[in-house]
Amino acid sequence: MEFMSDISSGADIYRPSLFELIAQEKLQALIQPAAKYILSVYAQRYPRYLLRIVNRFDECYAVAMLLIERYYLKNYYASFAESFYGLKRIRLIQTKIDLPEATPDITLQKLRNSDIWRSLFFLVGIPYIKTKLDDLYEKVSENARARLLGSAFSRVHIEKQLNYKERVRRFIRNLFKILYPWLNALYHGSKLLYNFLYLYNKTRCYTPWLKLMGIEIRRMSAQDYFERRLNSSRNNLPTKTLFQATYYFLNFWNGVDVPPPEIIAPDPRGIPLPESPNVCPICTNLLTNTTALPSGYVFCYPCIFSYIEDYGRCPITLIKVDIDELRKVYWNIITIYNFFPIYHQFVPLQIEI
Repeated sequence: MEFMSDISSGADIYRPSLFELIAQEKLQALIQPAAKYILSVYAQRYPRYLLRIVNRFDECYAVAMLLIERYYLKNYYASFAESFYGLKRIRLIQTKIDLPEATPDITLQKLRNSDIWRSLFFLVGIPYIKTKLDDLYEKVSENARARLLGSAFSRVHIEKQLNYKERVRRFIRNLFKILYPWLNALYHGSKLLYNFLYLYNKTRCYTPWLKLMGIEIRRMSAQDYFERRLNSSRNNLPTKTLFQATYYFLNFWNGVDVPPPEIIAPDPRGIPLPESPNVCPICTNLLTNTTALPSGYVFCYPCIFSYIEDYGRCPITLIKVDIDELRKVYWNIITIYNFFPIYHQFVPLQIEI
């Protein structure tokens, strides 16, 4: 099955395989039921805000997809799903001479505004219309099955009581019920036919809608990726400027010469400070599992935990301290601040337990 691989043919590396096109089509088809399910779940929690949207989901979804698809078609020349798979839309240029592989973009032209609106009609309008027709056919079929439960006499008696307008409406419904399955089969059959023609390289469009619009789908080249990155950088320039301005403002705000708070002096009634800053004031041994208090002094964790649990205060300054205010400090931070002349004084760089 060599025709299924564009690698083996080597004719056009920018021609996507049918599997890529079907994959992006499936992705686009899965968005609507997924969004409807998520919205219905949240509507049960917030019915006051979301119930109206759920009741008019098809219209709301069509409007949302219209805005999204228009953005992608205008900026990336591809639908949302096509852009996800690295594909793009170009105008179908009929040429008798095959393009060489090295120059794949000679006759490629970007989409015009009219091409974008035609693409939006087939990307959003046709699926919306088909969804409504499917719902209508299901509703008509359900009504027809329900009428089968009645007797023949009651059906004839009811039909005699109908006026002219109601008879016309019933005739149109019955005609729609007969014709729609054939139209639906023609819809899917034409797509299947073009899929096979595209698979055998007999056409450049894998759906009849692309043929009607005069558009084909191609893989993105390196130049396309470069242009997309360049356009993205230009579009994000205001955001980057705002971010930089905010960053410099925060640097200026934090860099203002605000003096640090005054050091809390030890209370004469508290535990005296040891001579070495590496010694715990409570156990008078080297600090282990160093822990800081809001007062700025450090102790061994077991020592200070037991002390605060019993007294609820700092043993040096005697200010009130709770267990949840203990802060563990890494030893390398402590060794840096050992150069300060204040014993066990700690600045606000701590790691919570």
